[in-house]
Amino acid sequence: DMLLSCAQHHSDCQKTTHEFPIRARVIDCRLRRLVPLELQYRYAALSYVWGRRRPDHSPVTMHPGISEGFLPADLPLTIDDAMKTIRLIGLRYLWVDRYCIEQYHSADKEHQINRMFNIYNRAVITICAIGSHDDVGLPGISAGRDPPGIFHFHNRSYTVISAPGLLQQSLKKSVWPSRRWTFQEALLSRRCLILTEGEAFVICGS
Repeated sequence: DMLLSCAQHHSDCQKTTHEFPIRARVIDCRLRRLVPLELQYRYAALSYVWGRRRPDHSPVTMHPGISEGFLPADLPLTIDDAMKTIRLIGLRYLWVDRYCIEQYHSADKEHQINRMFNIYNRAVITICAIGSHDDVGLPGISAGRDPPGIFHFHNRSYTVISAPGLLQQSLKKSVWPSRRWTFQEALLSRRCLILTEGEAFVICGS
């Protein structure tokens, strides 16, 4: 487990360089609702490309129940997959700009945007969704993942591990690293989890 190994052996990756982001909110992925971020919470952040906004995927402030912080039932697939992913790695809370920033409250939006560097730096890990938009999903969660190829020779089968999921190749095909905001989010993060069609990568500062 690369994340556990980093947490246990990389002392530099345990350090945060920014102060706690006050008045921040996170998604409680068990309850599917927004809650205030507390100092003791271990949370992940999501870095992704928004893409075209759809009416049924509008920000949480447009939905009934916002006073209680509930998320819409039909989330963009990438965000829904990210919520599943962090629970698989033992986390409960996720920060996603689309829902954790009140998009139609100008004062809150300015306050939160000015503290995004705190949020990404203090996250346990950042999930980097390299798909072209927020409804494409994450490979291995809802989106498909290429299985190892099978090479048949003289009635014997050999498993051939091809290299379609090499990180550099996947990033070359993606718009995610070319966007200024997403590139900055990755630089601020202590650890990044990148899911590609062939493999999963954990990248840290050590």
